[in-house]
Amino acid sequence: MRTFVLSGATGFLGGRLAAALLARGDAVVAVVRSEAAALRLRARHPGNALRAVIAAARTAEAALDDAFAGTGVAPAGVIHAAACYGRRGEPDAALVEANIAVPLALLDWAMHSGAQGLVLVDTVLAPAAGRYAASKARGRQVLRAQAATAARPVLNLRLEHLYGPGDAPDRFVPWLAEACRDDRGEVPLGS
Repeated sequence: MRTFVLSGATGFLGGRLAAALLARGDAVVAVVRSEAAALRLRARHPGNALRAVIAAARTAEAALDDAFAGTGVAPAGVIHAAACYGRRGEPDAALVEANIAVPLALLDWAMHSGAQGLVLVDTVLAPAAGRYAASKARGRQVLRAQAATAARPVLNLRLEHLYGPGDAPDRFVPWLAEACRDDRGEVPLGS
């Protein structure tokens, strides 16, 4: 059994990644923002193969060190699938935390923990597309600079418009499908 550290396990993509890793027999240490998120994850994935670690960027390394202390286990990899989009009026500080500070903390931890590498889930949106895209672009720049000296590979996975069953209705593809289904007339889109 391999162990993966995963941020974003309560989200659309991260939740599916967690389920797939657990289904193939791997263990998952999920980095979550709150006890409520940890409880939801434990309820969704009962058993010992999923552990939730409550941490923010400033506490992520210590929380992960504690989670792995004395286990003799080094993570096979670290996957950062968490993001803050700013769609619910979150302040800029929340976007910086989720899209820049947390992935940087996870990279720092991955480098000293023995993890084989880090996967950063990114976006194809241009920085000018908005606060989310700008924060992801800045996070990408910071990680590239830091990863240049890393002894482990860092994979930047740039995804475009994920969707599927159970997706949130305010995300692009479900929103667009609903607008077309409801025949709302002109649907406002960016360039």
